[in-house]
Amino acid sequence: MPARAAVGAGSASMKKSKPEPVFVMDYRQYRRARRLVHECCNYDCGNCIALDDREECVCV
Repeated sequence: MPARAAVGAGSASMKKSKPEPVFVMDYRQYRRARRLVHECCNYDCGNCIALDDREECVCV
């Protein structure tokens, strides 16, 4: 029976990868995103119904 190699030894998963860059929206994209949030079925006067646990929670 052949000897087994250690799990993960020499695999690509051990390499440290660079963090992905953070995407930054321009003003037009920001306005479109805000409009979508305010059309959300869980949006109620600035609060999120889905995240509400008997306390008001601001929509993210």
